[in-house]
Amino acid sequence: MHRLVLALLLAVVAAAPSTAQTVTLTFDELPTQPVDGLTVKGVTFDFKVLGTDSLDARYGAFGPGATPLIQDPSLEGDAHGILTLDFAQPVSHLSFGVALFTGLSLTPGCTVDLYDESLAFLGTASANMTPFMFFTEGLLSAADGPYSRAVVDFFDAGSRFALDNLTYAVAVPEPGPVALLAGFAAAGLHLARRRRRR
Repeated sequence: MHRLVLALLLAVVAAAPSTAQTVTLTFDELPTQPVDGLTVKGVTFDFKVLGTDSLDARYGAFGPGATPLIQDPSLEGDAHGILTLDFAQPVSHLSFGVALFTGLSLTPGCTVDLYDESLAFLGTASANMTPFMFFTEGLLSAADGPYSRAVVDFFDAGSRFALDNLTYAVAVPEPGPVALLAGFAAAGLHLARRRRRR
């Protein structure tokens, strides 16, 4: 009987639907400050230039102003750096707009290396970038997660970068099946206790 109850509980957990909660950072959530070591809405940022932690990337800073993909404030910094995003929960989708201070078309202009929870490499997503006034910009989008880490490389293209509208989706279990699971667990424990008393 115990095995039957356990199998039933595992089946309910496996079948429990989940919805994706989408989170977007527009970089106006906090006052302007260095992004290195900062955690906002489940994302921890790390920024390094030549392998050393750098304060030259700022949350809530001003870059190109208003372009099709960037609306200041944004995350603005040194394009020679590497930006790492660590997610508190694995994400199924990741996207953001990125602009570089150069008027060149770039293919790709920016890449993101994606990693799972054990930091095993899963693949790379890239953004092709087209000129807009003094900047070039593109949309980077990666689906088919789950990803726990994203490492953004700007290829030293231009002197500065701006990143905006960082959007990611986190799976959230539906409350109905969780409550159902708790009910099954309680019923199973009650039956098991009654059988022991007999």
